[in-house]
Amino acid sequence: MDIKMDNSKPLNNIILRFVKAAAFLCILGVVVFCLWKTVERKDSDEKYADFGKVSDQLDVLFLGSSHVINAVDPVQLYEDYGIT
Repeated sequence: MDIKMDNSKPLNNIILRFVKAAAFLCILGVVVFCLWKTVERKDSDEKYADFGKVSDQLDVLFLGSSHVINAVDPVQLYEDYGIT
């Protein structure tokens, strides 16, 4: 009886799994990128462009909804406390 040892089969399975995983990750990356570009607010770059230009000159950054926009007076903060 002649018994042949085929050691390449486990190696082929490992390579095949690696290729499948890499392909899945690439496809997932493309899908996530496309979804991100689809749901991205298109006016954000224009709306917040000034912040990137003066971000090193700011002391405080208020984030929030309309409550922050309507309730915080930057001029009064500057006059009373010197906060920009």
